[in-house]
Amino acid sequence: MPSKAITPTRVPASAAKSAVAAEKTDPARPARAARTRGGAKSPRTQVERRAEAEARLLATARLLIARKGWTGTTLAEVGEAAGYSRGLAGHYFGSKTGLLRAITQQINNAFFEELKQSAPIKPGLEAVVSFISVYFGRRDPEWTNTRALLLLMTEALLDGSENADQMVDYNVSVLKYLQENIRTGVASGEIDKSVSPAVGAEFVLGCLRGIMLQRLLHRSDVGVLAIRKHVLALVRRAFAPVSS
Repeated sequence: MPSKAITPTRVPASAAKSAVAAEKTDPARPARAARTRGGAKSPRTQVERRAEAEARLLATARLLIARKGWTGTTLAEVGEAAGYSRGLAGHYFGSKTGLLRAITQQINNAFFEELKQSAPIKPGLEAVVSFISVYFGRRDPEWTNTRALLLLMTEALLDGSENADQMVDYNVSVLKYLQENIRTGVASGEIDKSVSPAVGAEFVLGCLRGIMLQRLLHRSDVGVLAIRKHVLALVRRAFAPVSS
């Protein structure tokens, strides 16, 4: 029996725009600001139009992945759901691998941009603490990026996964950041010398992702701020120097 065709989910323009705004990485923003100075608007350039289209395609792709996973999302569907032609995502990103690379890079950039905008911190324990605080402090009520990443990592475990290499690279980059700061903390004496940077990084990242996976699965009634407070206290105790 022939399978029934699935109509692509059209992502509302408001949802796509909200997702872009939440990232605070809209590449077209400076150009738009320049065009409106003095109250006069000039026609958008080709570069501006492409930047806006790419941002909307990426926002739409993250929403679709968060809803139906990577395997169930196609380039054609991303283009159509974003309000463009079915071939535009393929034209801009080349392949699903290219799209995934752009998605993970944008999510990573957005997260570390939030880290930069938080209170000034020095490398070491406080950088790890800030990482945890920002992770639990993101403003998207649907946790779209986190949901999308968890689904991408889960699908990467499957035999023959087309996104495994990309997710490994992404995961390694995040672990490397935590490892470097734990190593700095050990060297400065604010983290106990028995703490392995590799193990400590796995502990922190696994804790954060495991908690969010549970929350997204059953919509926990425990407040995120309460969880953040306890996780921060746990990490500080675990990493605290032991008096000899």
